[in-house]
Order: sequence, then structure tokens, then C-alpha cells
Amino acid sequence: MDKSKIKIFSTNLSYYMKLNGKKRQDVAKDLNFPYSSLRDWEKGICYAQIDKIKKLADYFNISINDLIEDRNRATLIKNIKESEESKLIEEIIEELPSLSKEKLKHIKTTIALLKESK
Repeated sequence: MDKSKIKIFSTNLSYYMKLNGKKRQDVAKDLNFPYSSLRDWEKGICYAQIDKIKKLADYFNISINDLIEDRNRATLIKNIKESEESKLIEEIIEELPSLSKEKLKHIKTTIALLKESK
């Protein structure tokens, strides 16, 4: 297998995992893949079989080509900026200056609870 294809797959897999807030453990468990396989794919050690790539694409609700083809970095960044999470972050940032200390404390507590639940 061409090393550049492995690198492209690795980069794209990492991108979609980050975009969807998924860790290796999550994806491996959800798709019943060995953790070590997912680790090797993401680190660019080896390439996944096409049936596994198809399952990954379905899991992230993308096309197989989104995982195996070199994507323009600007397009990838645009997709991140357009994600629901980014829109929520922008909303929060806009509201921060007008929030009371009590509401800010509530937000910090919520974030701490979210971190604990991971």
C-alpha cells in the first residue's frame, strides 16, 4: 500500500473523529472494531480494509471518499466552522460579556460536570 494513501486515510480519520468528538475507544466500541486496529489506522501504521472504511463512513455519515481522498484543508476547516458545536460556541462567546457572575459560575460547573462524565 502506498504510504501517501495511508497518511491521507489517517489524517481524514483523525479529522472526522475530532469533528464528531469521538475518541478511539468510542469508535472501536461502537463499531465493534479492535482498539488496536483503530489506533493503527489513525496513527498511519496501516490501512483499513474497504468493509471497515465503509462502516466508518456510515458511522460518521460521510462518503467513503471523505475518508480515502486527499481533501483541501480549507474545506475541512470550513466544515468545522459550520458544525453545530461551532455555532453553539459562537453563541456562547457573544453572550459572555453580558452574563452575571452567577451565570458564569453555572457555565463553569456545567463544563466541569461534562468533563467528569467522559
